[in-house]
Amino acid sequence: RLLHQAAAARADVQGLDSALQQLEARQAATAVHHVALWDTLADQGRPDDAVSRASAYDRIPTAPHDAAVLAHGWNRLGLRSRALDFLREQATAYGPAAEVWRAYYDLLIEAGIWSELETASAKARLLATRQDALHAETLIARLHMAVTLRRLSETREIAADLQPIENLPPLTALRAAAALRRAGAPTQALAVLQRHHEDPLPAAWWAEFFACAHASADIPAMKRAIEALVRLEPDSVRLQSNQAALLLLTGENPAEAARLTLAVHTRAPRSPEARL
Repeated sequence: RLLHQAAAARADVQGLDSALQQLEARQAATAVHHVALWDTLADQGRPDDAVSRASAYDRIPTAPHDAAVLAHGWNRLGLRSRALDFLREQATAYGPAAEVWRAYYDLLIEAGIWSELETASAKARLLATRQDALHAETLIARLHMAVTLRRLSETREIAADLQPIENLPPLTALRAAAALRRAGAPTQALAVLQRHHEDPLPAAWWAEFFACAHASADIPAMKRAIEALVRLEPDSVRLQSNQAALLLLTGENPAEAARLTLAVHTRAPRSPEARL
């Protein structure tokens, strides 16, 4: 396993293949190990080899995480129908595992298969409780469908059901916030994110936090998000420029805004941020 991880980090096809053979000999290979090799082959200009291997894979994973990784792996290689067939047949076998149903919903949304999304979400609701991640992921998928199909009353109803759910895993909370913001409810989206205080939260979290705060015209929340993003990406010209603009907007520290603006201009004088 360690050899496989090291080979994956190096994008070493030969190393991955060798480690995978050793894992197979020990009956310890999972779908995750196979998908890593397919992805590396595709990234290195060998998509036909990747698709050939992926098409030949016919095992049913026992772990929900492996099942979700397998479905996404097939989809990335253009084998969406294979991934959907697998999830149609096996999703309920994984019970209320939100990761599997999330993968199923994402593929259906990507393909625009709304009738099947209705059917799948109805099945999932029989497995979910009112406060678990599966219930939230089901509402997120239905909200995306309602917004896309412009079902305004349904959009409002689902948004009202989604926002109060507490104790969501960070990824589900992030997805819920993005869905609520897309549905025109940025204040509710921001409320979902503000319940989480894990440290550290990733840049994607704070980027969504900033987007929700900006859409809500919540200046303190915008400032909090920009400060967190700059800590995570201190060399980002774009973020330093945004921080300077926010300081100018609030008027609270013009000297720091000037310092940041000069730093942006010095580091990247031809960038759009510097010209602006």
